[in-house]
This record gives sequence, C-alpha cells and structure tokens, in this order.
Amino acid sequence: MDPSIDVVTLIFDRYDREQSIKSTERHRRGMMDSGFNYQIQGNRDVPNYRNFLKTSTNKASLASFICQYICDNGQDLLPADKSVVLAGGFEDGEGVKVLNEVGVSSLEGLYSTQEEADTRLVLHAIMLSRDHPRIIIRCDDTDVLVLLVYYWSRGALADEVYACWALREIRLKGTIHTCSPYQYQTRQSSMQVITSRACSVRM
Repeated sequence: MDPSIDVVTLIFDRYDREQSIKSTERHRRGMMDSGFNYQIQGNRDVPNYRNFLKTSTNKASLASFICQYICDNGQDLLPADKSVVLAGGFEDGEGVKVLNEVGVSSLEGLYSTQEEADTRLVLHAIMLSRDHPRIIIRCDDTDVLVLLVYYWSRGALADEVYACWALREIRLKGTIHTCSPYQYQTRQSSMQVITSRACSVRM
C-alpha cells in the first residue's frame, strides 16, 4: 500500500434482494443468471471474464469471495496504521466491515440499504471526508461525478476530491475541486481511496 494512503474502501453492488428495483435492468442486460455459475475458489482461472460477469450470481459470489479473503488474510499483509473498509460483499448486504492491524470489526454507522455501489460510495466519501483532507475515487459510472460535484459544493466532502473513470477503455482523470488532475501525485499527505464495483476487479 502506498505510504500516503491511510484507508482503502471497496464497495460492491448488492445482489441479495429478490425483489430488486434493478431486476428489470439486470434482466435486460442478460445478467439474471442466464449464464454458467462458477464456484469461486481463488485458484482457478475464469475462461471468459465478460461472460462470467453476466450473471448476478457470479458477481455476488465474486464480491463475497473478495471480502471474505481480505477479512481472512488481509491483517497479516496490512501495514500498521492502515485499514481496508469493505461494503456490499457480505451475506448481510447492508453490512460494512473494517480491517486493520487489530482485526476485523463492523462499522454500523455506515450500514446502508442502498443497492448500488455508486450511491453508497458517496455516503462513504462524505463520512470519511471528516478525517481525511484528500480522497481519490475510482468508479466506472460518470453519474457519480454529478453526485460528487453536488456534495463537494455543499461542503460535505474533503477539500480535495480526485476522481477517475474508465470509459470505453479510455481512462479519464479529473478533480472535483480544481482543474489540475495530477496535483495529488506530488503531495505527501494522508488520503482516502474509494473504489466501487466488483467488475473493476481482475482475477
């Protein structure tokens, strides 16, 4: 972990609701378990990553596997005074856990009924901005930018908020607070890094 980063937060979409407002859209995209469901063990290759991510079951299994693996193994790899926050990848989709040098504990103040990682990401950004003067957000959906600009303009986010998106394999970087997107690379101070969505994870 970069020494200037204090906390990394991973937020996943939730797939634990049978009656979901997203069901119609997921069905339209062909994600309602129309493909082959894999048993994730951590030591096997996925033959076709795009096909793997077409089913909600696979996405939920991947999020669960990543969260459980980090909870089980992360403490030994995590430097002192660093932490990892995990949301959306547990059996209780509302749950949030933090892993640090002490162990794993729940963050009940960040529990959320939100299904989408995008909106949940903003909640985490607001809460963690209280302790961090600078945050970096990595997300694939540009609608998050609108939410970030709104909450930053209301003073709810850190003084410096940097966001980057991947759009059609073109990575865009921009800042919410300034037009200079690379300033954070040259400054040495604590940061909060937030990333969302299981589909940004490479196996």
